Amino acid sequence: MNIINYARENNFEKVKECLEKGADVNLQDQKGKTALVLASWNGYVDIVELLLENDADVNIQDKDGNTALIWASLHGYYKIVRLLLENNADINLQDSNGDTALTWARLKGYEEVVKLLENKYKGE
Repeated sequence: MNIINYARENNFEKVKECLEKGADVNLQDQKGKTALVLASWNGYVDIVELLLENDADVNIQDKDGNTALIWASLHGYYKIVRLLLENNADINLQDSNGDTALTWARLKGYEEVVKLLENKYKGE
């Protein structure tokens, strides 16, 4: 098992252990997903925070162009979106269909996430 699998399973202690042993925080699986992408996709706030504290790259895109921010926005995870934005997530990155995090938040009707992203676009 590696950091990606532990993040997918929401196993905070094992993710922490991997990091303490020097695991690559930006390791990607065959689909290009990192531990941060998976934790953001699944709403695992504690793991997202831990990975960000350990310099996870917030802008890595998987093979479909999705980022941690796109997945968190797609699922309406306000706190994770905020954390990613605070750690310089690029709001302009697009998935393979040309959609951004803001596009997905709007489509899904997550108004609080939309406001957060719009404020970032405005530079607030």
